[in-house]
Amino acid sequence: MVLLRGPKNSREAMKHFGPAPGVPHNHTKPYVRSKGWKFKKARGKRNNKELGLKMLFLESIFALEFKLDRIDLS
Repeated sequence: MVLLRGPKNSREAMKHFGPAPGVPHNHTKPYVRSKGWKFKKARGKRNNKELGLKMLFLESIFALEFKLDRIDLS
């Protein structure tokens, strides 16, 4: 007789193993009591790639305009 069991790595506990939840590019599930906004705030700021790209774009435009203003065209 053979007992058939599911995959061991799909256990809920296994989802919490691995690099720390704050490390970039990991998918480790953090231990949180609840998913409310207060608890998300306590876990620290999440990386927002979209906001970073917008800021980089705006900074590059500002730098280009600043360089053009300093060039004497007369």
